[in-house]
Amino acid sequence: RDSGIVDYASDENTRKDAARVMISMLEAINGEYLARLGGDRRYAVPVTCGSCHQGRSNPLAFEGH
Repeated sequence: RDSGIVDYASDENTRKDAARVMISMLEAINGEYLARLGGDRRYAVPVTCGSCHQGRSNPLAFEGH
């Protein structure tokens, strides 16, 4: 029976799975891809969760032209 109470500590929380994937992605961007840019740090600003989320649970869709 679903009590409607979210067990945030449980590893059965599907949001944790998504968060873990996003953290792995962030680590890969910073540790692998930006590291390839070498010494020119102008183009290698570390990515953070806020880079996309900007304080929102779900980041806004990018609408580039």
